[in-house]
Amino acid sequence: MVENLDVYGSVKKWFTKLEAKSRSGDFNKSSSKRAGLYWLGKYLTFLSTTPNRPTNPDTLIAERLNQKPSSNIETRRIQEEYFEQWIVQLKRDEYSPNSIATATGIVRSFYKANYGSLEEVSTIRPHKVRAFKVPSPKDLKKMCDQAPLPLKTWILCQKDSGLGNADLQGLSLSNLSSEFGTIKTQLKKGTIPIHIEINRGKTGERTDSFFGPNSVKVLKEYVNVGGGRIFRSSINPNRPISIRAIQQQVKSLAIKAKVATREVPVTPYKLRVFFNTYMKMAGVNESVVERMMGHSIGRVRSAYLVTGRDENVQGMPISKLAEVYMQAYSAIDIESS
Repeated sequence: MVENLDVYGSVKKWFTKLEAKSRSGDFNKSSSKRAGLYWLGKYLTFLSTTPNRPTNPDTLIAERLNQKPSSNIETRRIQEEYFEQWIVQLKRDEYSPNSIATATGIVRSFYKANYGSLEEVSTIRPHKVRAFKVPSPKDLKKMCDQAPLPLKTWILCQKDSGLGNADLQGLSLSNLSSEFGTIKTQLKKGTIPIHIEINRGKTGERTDSFFGPNSVKVLKEYVNVGGGRIFRSSINPNRPISIRAIQQQVKSLAIKAKVATREVPVTPYKLRVFFNTYMKMAGVNESVVERMMGHSIGRVRSAYLVTGRDENVQGMPISKLAEVYMQAYSAIDIESS
């Protein structure tokens, strides 16, 4: 595979455009840059197997810009035919549809950044997404009635908060709410709902979510209020719980409870979709729901949705956000379903 691609002017121009759009704190260490170099290198290596084809990024773009204005359609289409031949080769090499979609999307963006867009090449679509089921409150009640305590706690905390797997996995009892204290403090005081505050260092995004009555009840039974990580490995309590294990356990439990099948399963991701769907149907503002789930809501909406207080910011009190949450909670309450 062609090496040291980032010394070429066309690649530098491409990376400048990608970095301008990137939210990564350090683009040079990002997966976007690594994937870009990898797939562009694979494409150039493919081209080099045939004589008289460009062998570096700059000559590739120079040829494309020279041919594109031609009145001869065969001349204009030369590099598009190169590209189509590469797609065929990737298929013959048995790359997955998702990998081919990623590879071709990356190389197309390289051409576009250098004003040599490939105009008559079809976009490769990723593999069709597998069907999943969004559970109802009654479905979740059936699942929790049969779940062991650790799994039941995860399900209720995720459906109550809408938080992602990594966010839940990383929570500890010392996780601090600027308004209500740590999770441990809130549990001891009987605070409902429990406020979960997460500040992401890379993006600067703030997440304010909650554990409602269903999850607080089971948390009191499940956690060791002495401290430490909430969700721990059953094999090694000093390590976080395995997300892969949680995914498999949730799928298996839903089948056992007869609320899903192997072909149309319930997954942890669909617990988040449950939260998103039912909270919005209950009338909670879309931006508020997305913020609770830890999604980026963009600069403009973030500027008009300021929550919490610190030495620099005086936003909407978390107690007010908690009121909004509890007013809608009946929509996700499995005990009243």
